[in-house]
Amino acid sequence: MNRVRSSLRDAAAPVSVKPFWQALPGIIAYPLQPAALGMLALLALLRLLDPLIGFITNYMIFSTLAIAFVHFMISMALYRYAVQALLNTSEGRLNAPEYSIGIEDHQAADQLRLQVLFVLASILIAFFAGWKIGMLTALVIALITPAATISLFMQRSLLLALSPLTWFEAMRGLGSRYLALAALCLLYALLQLAALAVLPQVLPRWLAVPLFWFVCHYTIVASFHAMGYVLLLDQSERGYVAKPDVRLPDNRHLVDADHEIQAEAEALAKHDAAAAIRLLASHIERNGGTRGTHQRYRNLLIQAGDQQALSQHSRRYIDVLMAQGAQTEAIRLFEAQLSQEPDYCPSQPEDVRPLVTAAAKLGRNGQALQLIRTSMLRFPRHSELIGNVLLGARILAEKHGDMAAARALLLEIPDRHHSHADYSAVQTYLEFLQRQQPAP
Repeated sequence: MNRVRSSLRDAAAPVSVKPFWQALPGIIAYPLQPAALGMLALLALLRLLDPLIGFITNYMIFSTLAIAFVHFMISMALYRYAVQALLNTSEGRLNAPEYSIGIEDHQAADQLRLQVLFVLASILIAFFAGWKIGMLTALVIALITPAATISLFMQRSLLLALSPLTWFEAMRGLGSRYLALAALCLLYALLQLAALAVLPQVLPRWLAVPLFWFVCHYTIVASFHAMGYVLLLDQSERGYVAKPDVRLPDNRHLVDADHEIQAEAEALAKHDAAAAIRLLASHIERNGGTRGTHQRYRNLLIQAGDQQALSQHSRRYIDVLMAQGAQTEAIRLFEAQLSQEPDYCPSQPEDVRPLVTAAAKLGRNGQALQLIRTSMLRFPRHSELIGNVLLGARILAEKHGDMAAARALLLEIPDRHHSHADYSAVQTYLEFLQRQQPAP
């Protein structure tokens, strides 16, 4: 675990954040990085499956449904990757991700729904009100789309992302750089339209289709990366940049190394569940165990009804899952543990912030704030308290819109921490909150 904490500290090294215009070449070229380029090219080639699906299904209605399903799944994969790019960039990781880990299906689905709703709105208004009004509407939608996308990413609510108040709040918060972002996203949308108009006219279908979709995929990922960079600039201006997550271990693709001990426990459990539990508990104590071993051990404890041992294991297993990059599973277990133990807190103060950050990313803001409060009582003298409280204030201000509560939380930091070097970030954020909502 010490090695994991060391990697967390290394990953959290400060990032050099250039102004938007200076970073623009890198922002535009972001999807050309090998990890992104391979993903976008693969998804574009998969769009050529239409004729094959039509040949296999034969019937028109089944063919249409099958083609729509395939395109939906491809779009889901694309938006999962785009949201991952937005998330990584907002945390200061400017290399394109290889995988969309930690991004749940509903996040991609909501982003896809948002884009479809905006496109449908433009089409319907143009159809019923004429092309001039339709073009004006399309321009307005192009202006608000980045604000809605960022709001959906941060607040995880499609309803809030469709609210004009949310758009204006996001635009106001991001200031003049939002106009640059919206202009760039508009150019990307025009590039998609140009590709649609030109490519089918000058290229054969087998080449025009994947090339058109590659342009679309490229512009979507580039737009999400640009949004993430604007968020990174905004955080840097406020004096706080979120720490990146732990990277997955290099052996993540290998076969479960504990398959033999698991098979032995499985056979033993058929006639002596207690002995199987002891076997796995001993193995975990000596060797740590793989996720499969931990899960089998938990299943046996659940079957035996041993809630005390299950709770004890949960406290340790949450740290293991976080170290392995399994955020979603870790947060589910964290929620379950909080329901049984409201004052739950990791045993080491260094483990609090990664867990709070993961909970906030997955929309568990209440649980994240609960853990921050508990950690303030558990580790009142530790220097990690400053970063944890600052993160809690950002959750209150930027996800709940409660500037007063955020300011009050920061003012709870004990006086003994005011001389710490990290406290300057608290002062910067207090000044930001003061500008947003002056103290009474």
